[in-house]
Amino acid sequence: MERFKKALNYLKLSLMAEFTSPIIYAVFIILFLFIWSSFSGVTSWLTENHDSLNLFEFYTFFGCDFFTNTIYLTGIMFVSCGIFFFNSGSAYYLIRMDKRTWVNSQIIYMFVMTVIYNIALIVMFVIACGGKITFDGSWSKAAFVGCSGGAIQINIVDVISMLTPGLLTYNPNFIGIVSFFLLTIEGASAGLLMIWLTMKRKNVYAVAVIFGGQFLDMLAINEISSNTIVGKIWSYAVPFRMYRVNFSSLNNGKVSIIYSMIYITVILTVLILLIRRSAADIDFVKDE
Repeated sequence: MERFKKALNYLKLSLMAEFTSPIIYAVFIILFLFIWSSFSGVTSWLTENHDSLNLFEFYTFFGCDFFTNTIYLTGIMFVSCGIFFFNSGSAYYLIRMDKRTWVNSQIIYMFVMTVIYNIALIVMFVIACGGKITFDGSWSKAAFVGCSGGAIQINIVDVISMLTPGLLTYNPNFIGIVSFFLLTIEGASAGLLMIWLTMKRKNVYAVAVIFGGQFLDMLAINEISSNTIVGKIWSYAVPFRMYRVNFSSLNNGKVSIIYSMIYITVILTVLILLIRRSAADIDFVKDE
């Protein structure tokens, strides 16, 4: 318990350092400008059609597309770079604690920042649609029109994929919560992978795995039939699509959403164990 309390104390230091740095504000401003320029046109459509969006609708669609998912992960990369693990001065903090406590504080930090990042995304979408938000359990007219004819039909720049009719059979609040879980785990996993490989001085590999892996997976989707043996193995073995609700059984996909959740949770657990194990080999004083 005492070690956990110390980890929380150093978590506070990490958060204070993060929110006094201009990097996170620059990330949020750029992200908001992108969302505003791409999605704010829906406000006029909603007004003309006397419609309102569910809180999670655009957030869910944002996480379904390869392009916007790449933007999401790019933001995560900048957020994770604010972690104390990447800064000089780590040795000075270790004078008052052990490596394990330090590592635990940084792992918790990555989860907290990812949750904050996702909540900020939802708030940005609320602002972009002029606050025309509802919390009830029904999809908006805009969602049905967008899923049948594309995002451009509701005055949105065609940067997201709304061709996910299977999701519309479920309560949007349920889909939104599932999406929040998947995107949070994806962001935390990307950040932890960055931490682990940076500890090994191979942070370039982390970028290659996260972005290069997603690109290869996108190519595989177009080239490998899901009905072949290779396609089936690929669908169940490669993690990148596991983080997107539109590829799951909730959208008539072949991979169960339960399987996806268990799979990515195992990946997250493995990354945490690798980080904690690698910390024992780090000489912070030498690195300083």
